[in-house]
Amino acid sequence: DTEKFRVGAMVAFVALFIYEAVMVARFERTVGKMVFGTKVVMADESPMRWAPAIRRSAIGWVITLAVHMITGLGPMVAVFIYGSAMMTPNKQGLPDRYAQTVVVNA
Repeated sequence: DTEKFRVGAMVAFVALFIYEAVMVARFERTVGKMVFGTKVVMADESPMRWAPAIRRSAIGWVITLAVHMITGLGPMVAVFIYGSAMMTPNKQGLPDRYAQTVVVNA
C-alpha cells in the first residue's frame, strides 16, 4: 500500500508540475490565477517565457515531491514554499525568486 501511495503521489506531483508550467508559459496564469485576476510575468514585467515558467514550476513541485517521498510532509512544505510570498517585499515566493518572476494583477 505504501508503494502504491508513493507512486500515486509522484504521478500527481508530475501532473501538477506540467499543468502549472504549461499554463504559466502559455497563458501567464493558472485557473486559480484567472479566478483571482492575477498573472505571472518576469520580474521586469516582460511577458512570461517557457524556461522561467518551467523553472518556477519545477522548484516548487520538485522540492515538495522530494520532501513528500522522504517524510510524507509534502503538502505542508508546499504551503511554506508558496506561502513564503507573504513574507517578502515584492510578494515573491521561493519559485518566483528562483525564476525571477512576480505575480501581478492581470
